[in-house]
Amino acid sequence: MKVRMHPRQFAAVVSLTVALHLAVAAVSTAGAQEAASGEAAGTTGGIAGNLNPDMNLDDLVRQDVVVPAMSTLVTTVDRRESTVGRSPAAIFVITQEMIKRTGVRDIPEALRMAPGLDVARIDASTWAISARGFNNRFANKLLVQIDGRVVYNATFGGVYWSMQDVVLPDVERIEVIRGPGTTAWGSNAVNGVINIITKKSSDTQGALVQSGGGDQQRDFNTVRYGGTTAAGVTWRVFGQQFDRNRGWSDSGIGDAWHMQHGGFRLDYQVTEEDTFTLQGDIFNGYAGERINFAIPTAPFNTTINDRTHFPGGNVLLHYNKVIDSETGWQFLSYFDRFQQNTTAFAQTRNTYNIDFQYQFSPAEFHQCIAGGFYRRSQDFTRGSFSASLVPAAFATQWASVFAQDTMALEVDRSYLTLGVRLEQNTFGHFQVEPTARLLYLPSERQSLWFAVSRAVRNPTRVDADIVSNTNLASGVPLFLTISGDRNIEPENLIAYEVGYRAAPTDEFSWDIATFINDYHKLEGVGPIGAPIVDPSGLVFFPASLANNLRAISYGAEVTATYQLSEEWRLFGSYSLFEIHASGADPVTANSINGSSPNNQVYLRSSWDVGSNVQIDMIGRYVDRLSALDVPRYIEMDCRIGWQAGKYFELSLVGQNLLNNHHLEFVDFIEGGLQSTQVRRGVYAMASWTR
Repeated sequence: MKVRMHPRQFAAVVSLTVALHLAVAAVSTAGAQEAASGEAAGTTGGIAGNLNPDMNLDDLVRQDVVVPAMSTLVTTVDRRESTVGRSPAAIFVITQEMIKRTGVRDIPEALRMAPGLDVARIDASTWAISARGFNNRFANKLLVQIDGRVVYNATFGGVYWSMQDVVLPDVERIEVIRGPGTTAWGSNAVNGVINIITKKSSDTQGALVQSGGGDQQRDFNTVRYGGTTAAGVTWRVFGQQFDRNRGWSDSGIGDAWHMQHGGFRLDYQVTEEDTFTLQGDIFNGYAGERINFAIPTAPFNTTINDRTHFPGGNVLLHYNKVIDSETGWQFLSYFDRFQQNTTAFAQTRNTYNIDFQYQFSPAEFHQCIAGGFYRRSQDFTRGSFSASLVPAAFATQWASVFAQDTMALEVDRSYLTLGVRLEQNTFGHFQVEPTARLLYLPSERQSLWFAVSRAVRNPTRVDADIVSNTNLASGVPLFLTISGDRNIEPENLIAYEVGYRAAPTDEFSWDIATFINDYHKLEGVGPIGAPIVDPSGLVFFPASLANNLRAISYGAEVTATYQLSEEWRLFGSYSLFEIHASGADPVTANSINGSSPNNQVYLRSSWDVGSNVQIDMIGRYVDRLSALDVPRYIEMDCRIGWQAGKYFELSLVGQNLLNNHHLEFVDFIEGGLQSTQVRRGVYAMASWTR
């Protein structure tokens, strides 16, 4: 199904919608205030009005009747169920409702909702995404996982976002932590953790069919069906595909993106205490790109329109055992395989992982969790003159154990969490990653927290084994040769965090998180050696990667939600970030200092028009990237949804409506990917569920 609406026509519709939106919302707000003033003095609106005053906070949390903003379920902070209000970390939850109402079509676009994240599209299928700075195509200080499966790659670091295709209606929530998570999750969770959690198959019974298209989201289709066997096993299977248009460039880069994806999930409640999950995916994708790389013959540098092919798949097993209300264990194992084939570099990677954790209470007022994992990741690569790994095939291994204790200093008032992780890595060797977190609860509507943590980013295959040649002048056989170093040390961070969140009323809540990050042994390029002349006449200037930089960063992230009426909700966030990197490699230091925006603003208005129409408006401001010469930009998205019947819904979405196209990032990795600009787009979608 394809839609062709001129952007100006859609802009006119949006303008009318906004005017109507504000007018009706003002009337609705006035009516709500008038109704509130007439209520009896002893009655309050919402769930909180029925609370038993004798109940303590633990009871309130368990029964999920605390202020909604404080009682949202989270599991990522310390690997056990808790709530936002009781989490001593900077955490933000992207819900299924938020994903639906913003009209996003992939995980990277959904992550724009989270404060403190830098989300920038490089071309139609490639993003640079990081938390609290250090953004680039292979942002290596952010750990990302889907249902416990780590998708941080061990070749370059970072995430191949083009491979992380998820059926968005099946996402239960996305938990985003800004700040270190290494004690709970291991190395590389330096600046943050993103945990994408999908729904149980019992929550996706029946059929779902989605189909749509437009000028940028050219066409997309999803079919999913779930059922239950006679033995009580719930299951779902799905298949989906999409075809994305190319980004804008004055050179006509062909970077269109196509993908097919299928998978399944089984959930079995073996007993009341035992649950079992088995799930798997298989995908096949193609994406165009324009890359620049060095060659050993004249003109010694070339730029080509290339095509990336990335097939892959995975299977995951999860077993959960509940012994009593305070004791239980979990076992998780997965196998993940992907390929990425381009002209300059190709790889196949197989990853095996086993993870175990045990939760228990050794004494009154103590909740402990301990466990560990073993991971082995084997790669097979094919390089070129521009970039290669030596040796071409290698297996990286991790082994890790952790323990964490949360103790009540004063029940329902203050809690102290102490934890440590010990990890052995092929390249990073032995590392200790401790954390201390203090949570103070002045009331059920407020929480204040402090944290001090040490985190490490282990070297990758590229850091240890890369051989990269960059042409220094077109037409001249001069090359800078950068080599990895097997003795390179992990980058490390000491992070200091303070946060406060409050919900003065059921309708209004806000959250602030501040931080100071002190980085040591950051990676840069070492001194350039004397030239080496090849027998063929090529001249190489050698240099090695080295731990020759350090940095201090600081900032704050503020969010607020205001429910003006039953029909109208506003959300806003502001992120401030500053970083100062220095050392023996000023070029890399300058890239670190100017590759993330100093200021970001996100605003969203969600309005229900009657019982079957939804209108959502999203505005975004992103500051300039000084090191990349990327200008600041302001954009707006809009979604109009209509529930046409019990099982049928139509939606119309406009994305990036304020500009014909805008630049978001420039890849500064040697052998760089040529950027394209994000275009204005409109698409329509029909959804049927039964």
